[in-house]
Amino acid sequence: MTSESGIHANRTYVWVWLPGALAPVVAGVLSRDARGGYGFTYERSYLRRDDAARRCAPAGRRAKRCG
Repeated sequence: MTSESGIHANRTYVWVWLPGALAPVVAGVLSRDARGGYGFTYERSYLRRDDAARRCAPAGRRAKRCG
C-alpha cells in the first residue's frame, strides 16, 4: 500500500504496532476532505483482527469512518 505524496496529498495509510507484534499492520486511512477537514477510516482487514485496538466502535461489517 502506498500513500499519496507531495503538497496535494489527500490521504495516507496509518500503520500501527500491536502489542507483541513483530511487524506493523495497516489500521486504516487518514484522509483530507475538500474543506480541509480530516477523517479516519479503518481498513476492513484491521477490523477483523482479534487483537485490533480501536478508537471508534466498528459499524457492523463495513469499514468505520471516524471524524
